[in-house]
Amino acid sequence: MIEALKNIGFIVTERLERKELSPDFLNRYSNLPADYQEFLQRFQIITNESDNVWFNSIEDFNGETDSGFRWNEFELMGLEALADDRESFDMIRLFWDNHIPILMSVKGEYQYLCIDLSPENYGKIYYGIEPEFEESAEFVCDNFNHLLKILSYNETENIEFKRTKEWKIMKFYDILKKNKINVTIRKEFGGSVDAACGQLRANN
Repeated sequence: MIEALKNIGFIVTERLERKELSPDFLNRYSNLPADYQEFLQRFQIITNESDNVWFNSIEDFNGETDSGFRWNEFELMGLEALADDRESFDMIRLFWDNHIPILMSVKGEYQYLCIDLSPENYGKIYYGIEPEFEESAEFVCDNFNHLLKILSYNETENIEFKRTKEWKIMKFYDILKKNKINVTIRKEFGGSVDAACGQLRANN
């Protein structure tokens, strides 16, 4: 997981000791997917070179960083803007109660990736963009591990997973390119020789 992110240009500070999410955070998000919880234990910081695209960390969720941009900044922006509209205010709160933002971008337009925690779409990944952060949410892939596999997956006979559908690769490719993560799509040439199969690859 971590190596795949390094390969597309993210700078990673890996975690050396286990750290727990705060009780306040877990009181709101008590049902995080196991694959995402495991991922959070792997790093302290994951950011791009310009430090304007990053994955939220345990420290972010616990309010232990000195960043001026909070992990739930997009939610807070919406709540502040619609404080006098109770119905819209409650809808924003409900959306974020069921969607945890895992990746944030302030490069140009404000954007995010989140995990859906609702029973009907549990674990699925969505992408959203300003100004309507909640209404813009668009499906990306089925789960967090799938999101990471999109970055580097290559189908061979020895791997049980099927190759990511082309439209899913293109969707995630667009998200990465918007945020200046240098990737290209490797085209499939000769499946019989286990060549690269439509996977994303970092530009060096």
